[in-house]
This record gives sequence, structure tokens and C-alpha cells, in this order.
Amino acid sequence: MKYLLAMVITILLSSCGPQPSGEWVEILNNEKWYQEYNVLEKNYIGVVYDKGELKWAETKEEYNRYFLELWYTTYQLHSPVDNGINLQEFVGKKVEIVGKEKEFVYGKRKVKKILPGKIRRN
Repeated sequence: MKYLLAMVITILLSSCGPQPSGEWVEILNNEKWYQEYNVLEKNYIGVVYDKGELKWAETKEEYNRYFLELWYTTYQLHSPVDNGINLQEFVGKKVEIVGKEKEFVYGKRKVKKILPGKIRRN
């Protein structure tokens, strides 16, 4: 019961804070494969962090570099570098992302990521 009450209070307090209000920057919204991916978009509010220049061994692309820390969990951001959007400008900032959640499988490991349709900062 105490846990449930603490969780409800945390949710209420987190929703009362200032919300992101910058202009939207399109990331994957215009990609056909993103539009056809049949999952509902959700809003995520958190802080973007940069893991450094970690790269996939197979493709040498920086798809796993950024992650979004929410108050209750952390997601990797699927952010192809070939679409001209540099997420570096959002690092350390509170942002709102509208995107779709997708589970990726790497060998035996499963990782949930956010496919960011668009992003805006506070």
C-alpha cells in the first residue's frame, strides 16, 4: 500500500513540473517505414544523454549512442545519423519525444528502444 501511494504521488508531482515547450524537430516522422510501423505513438518526457562514441560492431553506425532517461526507466534512442538530425544539441536537456517503442534482438539479448518521430526541448 505504501509503495502504491508513493508511486501515485510521484506521478502527480512529475506531471506538475514545467513541460517542454520548444519547437518540434522531425526525426523519423517522415520515414515511410516509421509511418508503416503499426504501433501507437507515445509521449516520453525525460533527459537525453550521450553514451559516447559507441558503435555497432556489424554496421559501424551510431544507432545506440543516445538514450532517454525517464523518471522510472531508461530507453535507448534509435537515431540514425544519416537523416541529418544531430541529437547532440539535446544532450543534458529535458525533452519531450513522440515516438514508438520497439524491441530489438541482439543475439540472445532483447533491448527496448524508442523510435523517435519528433523531439522538442524545454
